[in-house]
Amino acid sequence: NFSLSATSVSCKGMADGTINISANQNLNYYALITGNGINASFPFTTTLAFNALTAGIYHVCITVTGQPDYQQCYDMIVVEPKDLSVYALVDATKDSITLTLSGADKYNIYVNNNNYTTADNKITIPLEIGNNNIKVATDRLCQGVFEKLINISGRIDPYPNPFVNTLNL
Repeated sequence: NFSLSATSVSCKGMADGTINISANQNLNYYALITGNGINASFPFTTTLAFNALTAGIYHVCITVTGQPDYQQCYDMIVVEPKDLSVYALVDATKDSITLTLSGADKYNIYVNNNNYTTADNKITIPLEIGNNNIKVATDRLCQGVFEKLINISGRIDPYPNPFVNTLNL
């Protein structure tokens, strides 16, 4: 008879998550929500939304007016987005970079003047000879931004040669 859904908070520390309840039958219900400092009961007939929730586990119990033996309970989880994680592997022989991404559903990647958008967790992007400015972000700035300057020059020269205490590359 009931459908419940939870919507995550938009960023860590925010209180904008929701739990929605929808009933197939139009009756006089009460929903009790407990968890994360909340202990409240609300009447409804077909739909109810608990708004302004922080991330965490909530216990939701639904009863029907006039039916003291009826109770349906659910544990609902309101999640928060993960931090953006990027692992970059440069392949200088192919002038490319492979980015392994996690923490989001969609990634916006900027390499020099080229923009890439992907939902994949791994992407290989061509690099230019010289400096390459790389920036990776998600649709939520609170997840963080990855920025890196990678130089593909083709050759590394150590100096001075021979050296005593300091070697420069």
